[in-house]
Amino acid sequence: MAVTGLELAGVDLLPLPDRGYTVLEINAAPDFTRDYSLGADVFERVAEQLVAATGRRAPLALGAA
Repeated sequence: MAVTGLELAGVDLLPLPDRGYTVLEINAAPDFTRDYSLGADVFERVAEQLVAATGRRAPLALGAA
């Protein structure tokens, strides 16, 4: 948040040969689908992070479709 001013953002990273990463872009309106899950429930993970950051639970379940 300190760099972008955003509370929620999608960040596209590119791995570098030295095992680091570089930022390709920051999305202010990220699109979450199960395609990005990497074995975990992406909606559950985002909800957990939002609760951790705000201390509040969302009134509606994220990703309920």
